[in-house]
Amino acid sequence: MSSVALFTRDLRLADNPVLTAAGRRAIPLFVQDPDASVRHGSPNRSAFLAESLRDLDTGLRTVGSSLVVRTGRLAEVVATVVGESGADSVHIGRDVSAFAQRRLAQLEQALSVPVETHNSITVIPPDAIAPASGPFYQVFTPYYRSWSEVHRRTVLDAPMTLSEPGIDSEPLPEIPTVGTSPARLSGGETEARRRLHDWLPRVRAYGDTRDALAEDGTSMLSADLHLGTLSPLEVSLAASEAGA
Repeated sequence: MSSVALFTRDLRLADNPVLTAAGRRAIPLFVQDPDASVRHGSPNRSAFLAESLRDLDTGLRTVGSSLVVRTGRLAEVVATVVGESGADSVHIGRDVSAFAQRRLAQLEQALSVPVETHNSITVIPPDAIAPASGPFYQVFTPYYRSWSEVHRRTVLDAPMTLSEPGIDSEPLPEIPTVGTSPARLSGGETEARRRLHDWLPRVRAYGDTRDALAEDGTSMLSADLHLGTLSPLEVSLAASEAGA
C-alpha cells in the first residue's frame, strides 16, 4: 500500500523522517493552502517557497518520483488524494504552533486513515524536556543544558528510490519577481546545503562575529530552517562537529 508524505516545513530529501516513514511507495504531497498563503504571503517568501518546491521536485525525480502539488483547504485536499491513491496512512512533521495544531486536528477529523506525526522539524521532540517546576523553561542556560543532554536520533539518508505517485499534480508554482528583493536568498535544499557548507568553516567564530554588521558572520540559514530545506538536527550536529 502507498502512504502520503505530506510536506509542510520539511522541504527536503535528506534526513526527512516523514518521507522515510512513508516508504518506497510514498506519495510526496504539498498543498497550497490559502490559509497559509494569507498568513505568510510576502513576495520574498513566496519566491523562496516556489524555488524550494522546484528543487524538491527535481530531487524526487532523480529517485523515480515527483512532487504532487494541489491547491485548496489542506484537510480536504489530503482526503481527496487519499481517495485517489488508496493510501493507507498519512505522514506529517510534528509541529507545535497553534496553526499546526489546528491543521492536525482537521486532518484527523477529515481522514479515515491514520495520521502519523514525525519529528522532522525540530532537533529533539518538542516535549522531550521540561523543568521540574512548571510547564516550560524561563531561563535559557538550564534549558540549553537539558537540551544538550537529550539523545539525538540518527540522521537519515535521502531515499535511493521511490515509486511514481500515480496521481495527477498541478503545475509547480511560478516564482514571483514583482516585489522581491534583489538580494534575497534562493530557496531549495541544493542552495541550503551550499550555504551550510560555506558557513561551517566560520562556525568557531560565530559567537564573536554574528553581531558584527561589517562581518559575514551569520549563518544565513534561518529561511532554510524555517521551511526545512535543511534538517535542523543535521545542522546542529554539523555545527557541533565543526567546533561550535
